Amino acid sequence: MDEERIKESMSEGMHFTEFVPQLIGAIILFLISIFMFFSNIVSTVRYINYIQIEAKIIDIKYDDRTGRYIPTYEYEYNNEVITVEGAYFTEEGTHEIGDRVTINFNPKNYKQYETGSKDSIWMSWFICIICLFISGIFLYRVYNTIRGIRALKYRVQEMIRNSQDEDLNDN
Repeated sequence: MDEERIKESMSEGMHFTEFVPQLIGAIILFLISIFMFFSNIVSTVRYINYIQIEAKIIDIKYDDRTGRYIPTYEYEYNNEVITVEGAYFTEEGTHEIGDRVTINFNPKNYKQYETGSKDSIWMSWFICIICLFISGIFLYRVYNTIRGIRALKYRVQEMIRNSQDEDLNDN
C-alpha cells in the first residue's frame, strides 16, 4: 500500500474540523430562522387588522420599582376618546407630555395597542430571510464537505484495492 498517496489524498479532502462548526452554525441559524418565521406569522396575523393612529402623551409616571417611565396615551377613534397606559421608556427625556406618537390599536378592543410602526414587522421578515439564506450557504458547504469526505473514502478504498492487487501480482 502506498501510504504517501493516501496521505496526499487525505490532505486534499475536507477536514472534520471544518465540517462541525459549519454544521453547528447552519443548525443554529436555521433554528433562529424558523423561530423568527413563526413569530413573524403570529405578529403579522395579530396586527394585520390593527389601525395606525396618532396618540398624544398626556401623562408620564416614574416607576420606582423598575426605574422606568410609563406614558399614558390618549387618542380618538369613532368620536370616542380612549386613554391607555403605555409601554415603558428606558430613560427620561425620550418623550414629553404633549408629544404625539404613532400607535397601532385593535379596533375590536381599544385597550390593545402596539407602539411603533408596522414596518418593524417587515424588518423582522427581512432578517428572517437573511438568516435562512446564510443557513442555506452553510448547509451547502456542509453538503460539499460530506461529498468531499465520501470521495476521499472511495479514493482511499480504491488505492487500498490497487495496492492489494499489486501485492498479489508481485507474489
